[in-house]
Amino acid sequence: MLQALISLGLALNAGFPVVTPTDDLVITESTRIKAGEYVIPDEGEPGIIRVVGEGVVLLMDGVIIRGAEKGADPDTFTGTGLVIEGKSHVVYGGAFHGFKIGAMVNGGEGHWVTGLDVGRNFARHLKSTPAAEDPSDWLRPHENDDGEWAKNYGAGIWVKGAKNVRIINCGGRNSQNGIILDRTTDTLVKGCDFSLNSGWGLALWRSSDNQIEDNRFDWCVRGYSHGVYDRGQDSAGILVFEQSSRNTFIRNSATHGGDGFFLYAGNETTKKTGKGGSNDNIVTDNDFSFAVANGIEATFSTGNVFSRNRLEECNYGIWAGYSRKSSFTDNVIRDCTHAGIAIEHGSGNEIRGNLIENCRRGIRLWWDDDQEFLESVYGRNNRTDSADTEIAGNVITGGEVGVEVVSSSGIRLDGNYLSGMKMGLLRTGDCPEFVERARTTAPELAVPTFADVPDPMRGRRTIIIHEWGPYDFTVPLLTPAYAEGGRSATFQVLGARDRLTPTGIKGAVNVTVEIEPGRGVFLRVTPKEDAAAFLPFSFVLVVGETELSAAGTLMSATWKVRHWQWEKDPREDADAFKALLETEPLRTRRVRRLDFRFGSQGPGGGVSADRFATVAETEIELPAGEFEFVTVSDDGVRVYLDDEEVIDNWTHHASGEDKAVVQVSAGRHRIRVEHFEIDGLARLSFQLRLVRKAE
Repeated sequence: MLQALISLGLALNAGFPVVTPTDDLVITESTRIKAGEYVIPDEGEPGIIRVVGEGVVLLMDGVIIRGAEKGADPDTFTGTGLVIEGKSHVVYGGAFHGFKIGAMVNGGEGHWVTGLDVGRNFARHLKSTPAAEDPSDWLRPHENDDGEWAKNYGAGIWVKGAKNVRIINCGGRNSQNGIILDRTTDTLVKGCDFSLNSGWGLALWRSSDNQIEDNRFDWCVRGYSHGVYDRGQDSAGILVFEQSSRNTFIRNSATHGGDGFFLYAGNETTKKTGKGGSNDNIVTDNDFSFAVANGIEATFSTGNVFSRNRLEECNYGIWAGYSRKSSFTDNVIRDCTHAGIAIEHGSGNEIRGNLIENCRRGIRLWWDDDQEFLESVYGRNNRTDSADTEIAGNVITGGEVGVEVVSSSGIRLDGNYLSGMKMGLLRTGDCPEFVERARTTAPELAVPTFADVPDPMRGRRTIIIHEWGPYDFTVPLLTPAYAEGGRSATFQVLGARDRLTPTGIKGAVNVTVEIEPGRGVFLRVTPKEDAAAFLPFSFVLVVGETELSAAGTLMSATWKVRHWQWEKDPREDADAFKALLETEPLRTRRVRRLDFRFGSQGPGGGVSADRFATVAETEIELPAGEFEFVTVSDDGVRVYLDDEEVIDNWTHHASGEDKAVVQVSAGRHRIRVEHFEIDGLARLSFQLRLVRKAE
């Protein structure tokens, strides 16, 4: 390795042979690739350039190689840009775009890869929209023994079966995956930027004893629409799966991810042997804030250390189901919607010295009777009770409950500061050997101090997913592409620094530009005085030399909405449901637009969050034509036009779209929407779009 570095220094001054790249170029001696931009599809052996042998230095500064022409869709990319095999090679500079795999380190040891750009490579087209999640977009990280990650999702850099590799100051944005360490050991990833990808910034599979430090894996996310759905679809800034142990992750930024950090023992542990795990990893001084799901998820593993991390505005700051003998210390956790630290079926853990502010639950420990899993191969071979956890010296303020303990034994609370929540301690179920010693009256913590300078790019509201992944704010964007309003509709303009000019306006509407300090630039669409009750519109926004188109519908109607609580399942007892709707509702209201994002809160007004029914009705004057009825629902939904059923998805399902195209005559029509919710999250929205107006 030392000789290779010496050779690199000589090359920068004396020069190596200069070679023009072609497909299947094999490099066996130290070489400089001729600077320039090339389009070279990978059609033969894997790799446009292959480095083999030992101690080769490859200089590629000023070189850009594309596997496809600019403008091609990312899901059409194939082939591999660079393949490194052998021992102790050095690759410096260069860029590979438009490939399935940007660069592959295929075995060997002692390689250095520095300054390589592998952005804008393969990504799958996303079917989820701002209105509804499509289940087909979920990733499948649980299988990779045959290289499924790279084969299915691509990679910027794929390190396979290698050891002692150094990946320094490399980058790769606007792809699906950044770096994959696959059965890789003793490797250093430092100073890299693999942000703004639609899958994983860094992913480890059966990889141990690696050092990951001072990198950026921000905005590696999918499966998110602000205020609509937030499940992340198993995307993550850092993914650590299947027997990946003794790795160190320090001073990385992985904010705005599906998860910030996602660690899982693997199916070998949970489904096959019941043994092993992703154990004894150290995760310290990282920023995992603004994760769609969990800042840190760590499950079915032992001996992991999570210390001095920043976890703000996530659903869960830390989710650590079935974690054992792990420590969660000195972390800063704020504004998490569900809980700061949540551990189900965990044992022997330490939760100490954390600052937890304004989380619905500060710390929650619990056990539940999941007999099927407790009797599985994992349950038979591991401790699965919630027990023997020490909660000490934490400062917990705000929220609903400071510490919640459910059916857990041997829980010890000592010297915690609890203030400003509705209930400091909530203990339910059988909790033997529970001990709470004195609470402290003044917070004294050793948690790290982070700069809290306002940053307009921080916060989950800045996560915007388009059809290929997270939006990077480098080009103008008008969102949404289609908007339905009641008496008005709103569009947001992002990434625009030029003068904005709405033009080509169709429909009896006004389009005005409004600047809201601290929030951004918006377009408001409002009807003209003589506009119809149902008003389709479209327009073009000119931003500098870019034209952005948008369309939508204004529907000036009033919906009567009624809510009930049901006891008999609406799917199984139609008569009981019909009889329920003839009784007095628990809540009645009138709204201009049918768009309820109940989430886990329910309709309110005395109606609980689960097992409720909704009926919404309106009348509106419509022109003759072909209309598309669109619902987004969780759970069951039915839609009637003038008492004729046009949509029927009367099932228990996750949030999703249903559509029906209907021929409508001119005149006044009745629309009725029925909905039921069983449990979990709830959603109900309705849109009506004119597909084709009658001649």
